Amino acid sequence: MSDFYQFYPTPLSLASRLVSLFKHPYIKLLEPHAGNGDLLRPLPHGMKQDVIDLIELDISRHDVLRQKGTIVGTDFMDTKDLSMYSHILMNPPFRVGVKHVLHAWNGIFVGEIAAIINATGLRIPTTADEQRLADLVKLHGSVEFVEAAFTSPDTQRKTEVEIAMVYLEKKRDGRFWDADILTGLEADKTEFAEVEKGTGLAISNGQVVELVRAFNATWEARKRKIIAEERSYIYDTFFRAEVRKIVVEDGMPFEERLDPLHKRLSASYSELKRAAWISVLNTSDFRKYLTSKVIKQILSDFEPVCSLAFTEANIYGFMQGFAMNQGDFQQQAILNFFDQVVHRYSDNCVLYKSWKSNEKHQIGMALQRRRRIAAGCHGCCHSVQLQCGNGDCDYKLYANQ
Repeated sequence: MSDFYQFYPTPLSLASRLVSLFKHPYIKLLEPHAGNGDLLRPLPHGMKQDVIDLIELDISRHDVLRQKGTIVGTDFMDTKDLSMYSHILMNPPFRVGVKHVLHAWNGIFVGEIAAIINATGLRIPTTADEQRLADLVKLHGSVEFVEAAFTSPDTQRKTEVEIAMVYLEKKRDGRFWDADILTGLEADKTEFAEVEKGTGLAISNGQVVELVRAFNATWEARKRKIIAEERSYIYDTFFRAEVRKIVVEDGMPFEERLDPLHKRLSASYSELKRAAWISVLNTSDFRKYLTSKVIKQILSDFEPVCSLAFTEANIYGFMQGFAMNQGDFQQQAILNFFDQVVHRYSDNCVLYKSWKSNEKHQIGMALQRRRRIAAGCHGCCHSVQLQCGNGDCDYKLYANQ
């Protein structure tokens, strides 16, 4: 299994050297090959988890990673937009290291990348990708070659391979200042197909495709709007400063300060993802089958889903899991209905007494809320039974006598 994932945990000494390459404050960081979170250990103490996003292909490691950041996906190459990240910290599988670093460079808008890859591709570039990365390093960063980096005493899985510590910084180029906000935007061609009657919690393939298309179009428009606001703010700040050099007035208002660009991009992206995932629930007509109480419970546990990338594969995976648990949801809905029916039934009331037992110290009525298993069915109820036959329940109620 380790060979399949090419999982080589980064020793702390090497991780510390890689993190030290960063030059600017952290706003939003992505670790796209998170493993057990070893690369995160040298990050500043007290760094908030909501600043760190994680991607990890091996889902068996997700429980550990949730204590260190927010899991946003399983395959880094499926993540198309990285504009909300100010930093990308990575130790990709050696066989695809160059490809993954180039993907990070293409996706990031403005920010820093620090990566550990096999040294061979940079020492002697033999492919177009290796040559492109070598050129990027010369123009936008640096590289340090380290022999026997994975043989130190703190290395869990040793290998003699020579590695390259790559640092890249992507700055705002001329296009940031003169780009047309509408350039490259496509007309919205979203069309939602009608769901056939009787499909229940299913979503048609056409709907999934169009939901993802609508999400991507909306995010692209949002992103360009935020970037345009950033350009406007910088220009406005410059001219206000020029005015102050000549006109100094006590009552002159200060310019409004904006949050950092990456922070605004990240907040907008998270908000849009949450709305998109909730739209999946609405499209699937799941409200028809569940009580409001169960729906509230599902939504309260929905945040880990909302953090995932809004892709066709993730939507299908979520709906499959949701369908597999549909029976549990419906059983809980029935139990909630039982509670409502019997919760004021007189035989369910008992007297609570204080430390004395005489009637003068009876302090009021309370509900006796005891469930017992009704023979022949899998549900349970409050002083009522499911009327069952051959182990199957038809959900009829009658009072206990």
